[in-house]
Amino acid sequence: MSATGQELSTAKAHAISEAKLGAFLESIPQAVIVANSAGHIVLANELAGQLFAYSPGDLTGKAAETLLSKHL
Repeated sequence: MSATGQELSTAKAHAISEAKLGAFLESIPQAVIVANSAGHIVLANELAGQLFAYSPGDLTGKAAETLLSKHL
């Protein structure tokens, strides 16, 4: 397999894993937010968006602390 073919295979595997994780997060009956070590949101499910009054995907990249200060 060429390097390009291997990169495509890896990218496809990553996309499949990401889709499965997204489906899993949406199946959880709780709001879920995942932040990186810098405190920025990298994943959030639909219920988290509803809880904090954001559209789907709008939480990604926001600082998690802004959500807490907004609702305390």
